Amino acid sequence: MTASPHIRCANKSDLPFINAVINAALMTWPISTRAQRLFAGALAYDAVDLVHFEMFVCIQADQVVGMAAWDPHDEPSLFHGLYVTPDHQRLGVGTALMNTVFARATANGKKGVLIKSARASLSYFEALSFDRIEAIADTDYPYTFWRPVTLATA
Repeated sequence: MTASPHIRCANKSDLPFINAVINAALMTWPISTRAQRLFAGALAYDAVDLVHFEMFVCIQADQVVGMAAWDPHDEPSLFHGLYVTPDHQRLGVGTALMNTVFARATANGKKGVLIKSARASLSYFEALSFDRIEAIADTDYPYTFWRPVTLATA
C-alpha cells in the first residue's frame, strides 16, 4: 500500500527534486533529444525563483512526484509551470496541483490564471475546460489559456 499524496509549499531543499521532476516529464515530450537537453536548463528553477513564484510540490512515499509554480504578484496571474513524473501522470497529481494554485489565487483575490502552454500540454488544458486565447500579435505566445478562479478543476 502506498502513502497518499500530499501537497505543500516548496522550499529551497526541494529544488533538486523539482528539477528532476521537470527533467523526467520533459523526456516524455514529443521533441528531439537535443531540444529536451536544451529545454532542461531553461526550465530549471533556482532559489531566486522561490522569491518570485509560489511553488507547490506533490509528495508521495517521501518523493516529489509533481510541482506547480505561479506568480501571485501579477494581474492577471501567470501560471508558470506544471510538471508530473511520467509514472504519476494521469493519476490526478496535476489536477490536485492546479486546484492548489486556484485556491491560492482565490485567496489572493485574483480573477483568474493565465497559462502559456507547451504544445505537448494543449490537450491537458483543453480537457480541463481552459479557454484558449488566440495570439493577437506575432510576439504573443501561441498557446495561451485563461481560466477564472471560480471554476473548479476537479
